[in-house]
Amino acid sequence: MPIEINLRKGDMFSFLTNSDLDGEIQVVLHSCNARGVMGAGFAATVKSRFPECFQTYVNELALNTDPIKSMGTFSIYHNQSDRNEFFIVNIIGQLYYGKTPGFRYTSYDAIDTALKNIDEMFFILFARRKPPAFMPGLKRA
Repeated sequence: MPIEINLRKGDMFSFLTNSDLDGEIQVVLHSCNARGVMGAGFAATVKSRFPECFQTYVNELALNTDPIKSMGTFSIYHNQSDRNEFFIVNIIGQLYYGKTPGFRYTSYDAIDTALKNIDEMFFILFARRKPPAFMPGLKRA
């Protein structure tokens, strides 16, 4: 079944929280570090707009005392109201954070591991519901 992609200009977070999504479930995935810091870029916006999402991320990290073992794991923040429902998935895909030129902080293996587990989990979660339109590899029931 083809996937439909809708492009919109503007603030994604305002869209998620202020729009009537007509029963469509939205999922936002982003990569975080294994140090419990959402200090810049997209992650800083998530932390600012959704403090509960940040706390979910910190709580998940607290389950592993070794940051290396957190790589490839994820936490999920679920927001539901009468008008909309969305998830923000915090993928632990970076061991460290920083701005060192030429240094790649993201572990593609960690992202790959997390995406496979997220895909399986959302398939189970939405088996009886209309699944999000843009989860890669998600089969519709």
